[in-house]
Amino acid sequence: MAETVRSIPGLETLDISGGWFGDDDAEELAAALAHNTSMKRLTLSCCSFGARGLRGITEALKASTVINDLSLNNLRIGDAGAEVLADLLVSTSSLTHITIWSCGVGEIGAMTMADALKINTTLEAFSIWGNKIGDAGAAAIADALATTTSLTELDLCTCGIGEQGALALGRAWGSNLALSLDLNLRTTFDEHNPIRDEAERVRALVLQSSP
Repeated sequence: MAETVRSIPGLETLDISGGWFGDDDAEELAAALAHNTSMKRLTLSCCSFGARGLRGITEALKASTVINDLSLNNLRIGDAGAEVLADLLVSTSSLTHITIWSCGVGEIGAMTMADALKINTTLEAFSIWGNKIGDAGAAAIADALATTTSLTELDLCTCGIGEQGALALGRAWGSNLALSLDLNLRTTFDEHNPIRDEAERVRALVLQSSP
């Protein structure tokens, strides 16, 4: 796969899926990405690499000025991987979209990434669908929402968020008048969404009380 990146000029999208892609493969890909000047989107799904491979890839992304979309799906990176990604968010200005679907991130990982979101000024879309961040993780992300102005899409679907997390998100969403945000808080794939409804209710109250 690394040879593919090196040998195809103008390659803009790369999608890798499968348990065969481990830490050594990720590090080889990272070495190729470090010198790539065309790729804009990288998707890694159901791979078997861990923190070592992920760190190699993120180090390459720090040096990239063209990759703007990173999708990580069904990986077992956990909170340790979230810390690696948080470091990437602090260090890069090229990434505008990050997707982390069902990657085993919990409330600690969400808190770490939320701290990075407070510093990052370029991320537009952030999706952590299917990670159990709970109310504590949602509250940490709410703190970031209170100050960020770049986010336009935030997907926290099926993240184990309850009423308290929705309250925190609603307050932050409403108080940051510079934030134009599409917020997804579905607890399931059903249309009825009581958690988002609660966040919107609190946001409306905050906006009504604003001068």
